[in-house]
Amino acid sequence: MSSDTCSHCGGDIPAGARSCRHCGSSDSDGWRDESEHEWDDGFDYDEFARNEFGSDDGMGTSLPRWIQWTGLTLLVAILLAWVLR
Repeated sequence: MSSDTCSHCGGDIPAGARSCRHCGSSDSDGWRDESEHEWDDGFDYDEFARNEFGSDDGMGTSLPRWIQWTGLTLLVAILLAWVLR
């Protein structure tokens, strides 16, 4: 079974296929370069993350920053002591 390559996304297209299974382009729409779909459904990922995880600092925790750094420092010290023993 031979295959061609989609001119839009570069995906493999089996011989006789009516459309690209990767991007949806087809002979009937001219193997278009742009999608006709608008994926903006009003979903705000940043707002969702704030509501779900409650933190904007990227750490995913509500511990004070000094406790985070103290824990990280202790962890690094323990690992170094173990490696250099």
